[in-house]
Amino acid sequence: MTSGLPELAAEHKFILVFPAASTQLVSGNLVKAWALAPEHIPVDLAFFDALLAKLQTQYRIDSNAIFITGMSNGAYFAHVVGRERSEVIAAVAAHSGELGLGPTRPHCHGPEISVMIIHGDADPVFPVELARHARDVYEAAGHPVTYLELPNWIHQWYSPVDEKIWDFFDSHRLHANSSAPATTPTTAPAPAAHS
Repeated sequence: MTSGLPELAAEHKFILVFPAASTQLVSGNLVKAWALAPEHIPVDLAFFDALLAKLQTQYRIDSNAIFITGMSNGAYFAHVVGRERSEVIAAVAAHSGELGLGPTRPHCHGPEISVMIIHGDADPVFPVELARHARDVYEAAGHPVTYLELPNWIHQWYSPVDEKIWDFFDSHRLHANSSAPATTPTTAPAPAAHS
């Protein structure tokens, strides 16, 4: 099952970006993934910064409505970007991935960020306990969390949640009193790599 986010982007007029992860050496193996080795976290964050800067030169983007989502390793990187760029990211939606505590902000310090966590309780790759732990870490740090635990769902994108992700993003802005026009496109860099 695949995401229906491209159709939602066309319907709701937001910019959707699917960057591909680079190949990294992890435990002696070359893998295509986001920020798995600690030394790759700054590299991948620099890529995110450059990608966003490029998009901002090419499109009219509401700086209060920049969101990030991903699944599996993409969800992990969405957590990393949300935590490390909380002054830029308005909200995070992480689907079937672990929190992945990076070395620079291990407890989600920085501005408050709203997070949606989506996880199947039958996920054989990342047990649902990891999602519950992520929820608890964010809540303990004072970040608002929307938590969706999917009964009997495995490690696969759950497309019925697409509209909920859009509604979640659409209701969260970096600055709540933003008066940007509703027609201003938003961007949702969405890591595409999966574990």
